Amino acid sequence: MSVLSEPCCSPRSAGIAFLWFIGVIRNHLGEREDKFFATVFLGSGLLLVGILFTAAAVMGSALFVYSESPAFPRDTLRIALVLASTLLVTFGARMAAVFTLSVTMVGLRTGLVPRWLSVIGIVCAAALLLTPPAPKLTQLIFPLWVLILSLHILVVSMRSSTPGAGDPR
Repeated sequence: MSVLSEPCCSPRSAGIAFLWFIGVIRNHLGEREDKFFATVFLGSGLLLVGILFTAAAVMGSALFVYSESPAFPRDTLRIALVLASTLLVTFGARMAAVFTLSVTMVGLRTGLVPRWLSVIGIVCAAALLLTPPAPKLTQLIFPLWVLILSLHILVVSMRSSTPGAGDPR
């Protein structure tokens, strides 16, 4: 099996799913979207996906060359690992914090996100922004927030699309 083969939870799949998530949020906001926060949210989301793809490319390339060439210097592999983890854990976490905070603020200002979910978003953003890069548990906060927000959007969308609920037509 090649190092570059795609498992079900590859960075490429995660990036594509996250881009889809951004589209769902923009669709959910509709015309109520605040231009300032929407620009920050879209920019930070795209940067986050770019960081994810770059870190995966660095690490995947180094691992591929290392597996094909036994003479590949271990120090070069170590540099690639440090570069990829710095991209993800330091810069990726900061972009995730900006993304979380901007989506939370847009959701709070438009009333599309309940207050309890806004509090979770603010706590998540603060943890991602203020904690040092080392804690592994902090890295799980962002995907958990995305899951909670996704489930909220799904439930709200299903309620409004059921007959007799929401807008009478």
